Amino acid sequence: MNAAEPLVSLIQEARFTTARFRPGYRTADVDDFLDEIVTLLQGTADPRRSREDAAVRVREAAFATETFPHTYDMQDVDAFLEEVLLPALTDHHPHPAAPASEDRTLTAGSEDGQVNGTAHAPGASKTSTQGWEASFPEDEDRVEDPLIAQLRGARFPTASRFTVNYPVGEVDSLLDEMIATLEGASDRTSGRREARAVLVRGSLDRSRKARDSYRAEDVDMFLLEVYNRLQGSR
Repeated sequence: MNAAEPLVSLIQEARFTTARFRPGYRTADVDDFLDEIVTLLQGTADPRRSREDAAVRVREAAFATETFPHTYDMQDVDAFLEEVLLPALTDHHPHPAAPASEDRTLTAGSEDGQVNGTAHAPGASKTSTQGWEASFPEDEDRVEDPLIAQLRGARFPTASRFTVNYPVGEVDSLLDEMIATLEGASDRTSGRREARAVLVRGSLDRSRKARDSYRAEDVDMFLLEVYNRLQGSR
């Protein structure tokens, strides 16, 4: 077996969580970097030198961050590079498997945890068992902006114990700010542009700690659809 094969397999089997509504590393940057490390490990007759060179590259690795549209969770990537790949390169004993969460693709997976059926929204409380409710209205000629109606009517299940979540107050405040921006704009086009800026610069505290919170998976799905709708209105 080629001496580089265990390291190459370790890299190629790496999986990172998709960072949705929070800053993350650009997927293309991370994937290209790992491909370069694989090429470096496979492209020399001196395995020891190739590992040393690869270790230097890993220590010096730096990636651009952005919030949308698709990124990798920074902690996942950092943990893989620092706690799995770098030790494997330097002690020549690759770990049996990389920390796995989601596939290295642009597809967002699901979080674990149960839903207790309780839902919240800014100034309201309703029951939901399927995450955020309803789809965007298609009738753009309605008196009320359909996007405002969707934001105002959003409902999310309350996060259960140990479920990845966002604080209720932070999510509600973000939705309220977007609603106020859309309502206060001089026209629909500028309102969507300004609302998109509010969404992109927003930040939510993602955690598993117990608190009054919404399940992060449902909020992420909703906000990504909002973002895509706002992008399409440019």
